[in-house]
Amino acid sequence: MPRANASDPARRARGAPAVGARATSVAVIVLLVLAAYACGEIRPDEIECEEAVAHLSHCCPTVDARGWNCEYQTTCGETLRPSFSIKTAQCIRKDSCVDLVASGTCARALQGNFLADSERGPGSAFDLEVCK
Repeated sequence: MPRANASDPARRARGAPAVGARATSVAVIVLLVLAAYACGEIRPDEIECEEAVAHLSHCCPTVDARGWNCEYQTTCGETLRPSFSIKTAQCIRKDSCVDLVASGTCARALQGNFLADSERGPGSAFDLEVCK
């Protein structure tokens, strides 16, 4: 029995992608990953912050994940740091959803959603108080 190739109409009718389409998809994914890393490396504090924000938004539905900055940026002499220090991010991530609500972390995080970026970040009063 002859083997069906990628250009076989019966194979295409079954929804099997052509070999060229797979190779193109892999190439696009590789290029996107390379482009993401070309802009600079991802810092540990950025990763910790992103994971803490994801955990908060999962456990505390009133907390808007879009209200947090987790990027480290330096422009025009100004430095913008992630909203949570590594220590605070790890504190948030270690607690269960029940504990985040019961301890008041969700309520404090909700208040933090409305603070300016300059009032949050490592060493700020907010950072020191959010996860007790």
